[in-house]
Amino acid sequence: MAVFTYTGVAVATGKSVKGVRDAESPKALRAVLRREGVLLSSASEESEKKAKKKGEIDVFAIFKRAGTGDVAVMTRQLATLVRAGIPLVDSIAALTEQLEKQDLKRIMTAVRERLNEGSSFSKALEAHTRVFPPLYINMVAAGEASGTLESVLERLADFMEAQARLKGKVGAALAYPVLMTMIGILLMSVMMIAVVPKVTSIFQSLDHPLPWYTQGLIFTSSFLAGWWWLLILLGALGYYLFQRWVKTKEGRMKWDTLLLRLPIFGKLLSMLAISRFAKTLSTLLASGVPLLKAMEIVRNVLGNACLEAVVAEAAGSIREGETIADPLRRSGRFPPIVTHMIAVGEKSGQLEQMLSSVSDSYDAQVEVRVQAMTSLLEPIIIVVMGGAVGFIAFAILMPLIQMNEFVNLPSASLAIARTSASLGTHGAASFLCSHDLPALGAPGRAAPAAGARADPLRRRRGAGRDGVPPVAPPRAAEGGGALDARDLARRPPRRRRVSRRPQRRLPEGRPRSDGDRRLPGRSPA
Repeated sequence: MAVFTYTGVAVATGKSVKGVRDAESPKALRAVLRREGVLLSSASEESEKKAKKKGEIDVFAIFKRAGTGDVAVMTRQLATLVRAGIPLVDSIAALTEQLEKQDLKRIMTAVRERLNEGSSFSKALEAHTRVFPPLYINMVAAGEASGTLESVLERLADFMEAQARLKGKVGAALAYPVLMTMIGILLMSVMMIAVVPKVTSIFQSLDHPLPWYTQGLIFTSSFLAGWWWLLILLGALGYYLFQRWVKTKEGRMKWDTLLLRLPIFGKLLSMLAISRFAKTLSTLLASGVPLLKAMEIVRNVLGNACLEAVVAEAAGSIREGETIADPLRRSGRFPPIVTHMIAVGEKSGQLEQMLSSVSDSYDAQVEVRVQAMTSLLEPIIIVVMGGAVGFIAFAILMPLIQMNEFVNLPSASLAIARTSASLGTHGAASFLCSHDLPALGAPGRAAPAAGARADPLRRRRGAGRDGVPPVAPPRAAEGGGALDARDLARRPPRRRRVSRRPQRRLPEGRPRSDGDRRLPGRSPA
């Protein structure tokens, strides 16, 4: 029988309905729905193999897949129905009608059809390993063989709920740091590509050396703005080559070994793997799965090639007659407390309870470590982001602050030169003194203090002629440079010299020339 996804209209209410049903053909499906009071509008056969052969790609397939939590809830409900005495086929049929995930509903409908054909539950699940892992299938097989399927399903539900709970806690704790990191990278990229080039473009017109950090910022911004596509291409190529290398046996072993040696995350990954090992082995042994078969299943669920090699070696030692704890102790990958508790459980006949205790203890330690790690990551991320933004602001603002040295002073010197030409020497000196400007042609010389004025020199022995004090020789600038404002202030303005000699008296009747001068206080004859 085939599985169909259909849409129709309810005769009683006129509402649109849709669902998944199994039938021999679309015609048989139409007849079944008509008896239930539904008029069939459209029907399509569900088949993963046909979709793969056609090459169809569903973009939103990742959101439609059944997760570990969905399978755990379904297993818990199935265990309740089976324990209530309802046959397995009817339990699965009742369960299929209330499932929300279409993917899981289609799979359970196919499983029910396989059960109607006479297959066992575990064999029907083997066709859907993407949703039901080998652990699930082997435990169901052990429950069917021992007649304790409801107990096995309950253990499976507890195991999967615990795994989903731990995964959810770790994901929730790491969600904020990961989100902050992504937002920070995005903002920094936008600033370096769009904002920094516009701000630093004003430095290009200045003939002045920039600090090394500003030059580095400009180079990085220009490189990102011009070659961002190359960075994305290199990143995608590197990720592809890394995935190819990790999929090889040697590459996966080296990478997983390196992960276990990381300073902070290595210990956390090791504890997660040991917790998964203890919980899975305890559940399998409690469900009646043989030890060697359980060790093989546990090896496939660890997710670390280094620890998988240790478990495989331990399984070989157990086959030769050794205990579980001895090969695990020799490997050095399992903590001494774990191997001691396993050894005690083997001697006392309570291995399942000891493994369950180890799993619970490590789950609690993992939760504490994850909380502590996220508490440290949040301020570290904030400090790193603040440091990056502060460096950008510092690299941009420092040249702007120093612009007074290589932008304002040349313009001020040009203004002083023009003022000197129009006002004369004394006017230029007054201008320099009133504005506290340094000397012309000597930009390296410091300006006089604020409020300082160039006072004229006073004569020590009275005033000179016409009340003009004697003038000291102008002081040369330091290093032979130009004169500053104080030197110019000591220079008095040039005055026309008036002769004090008496004028010669001309004879009467002779015309007076312009060069002749009259004696002061006397009228011409």
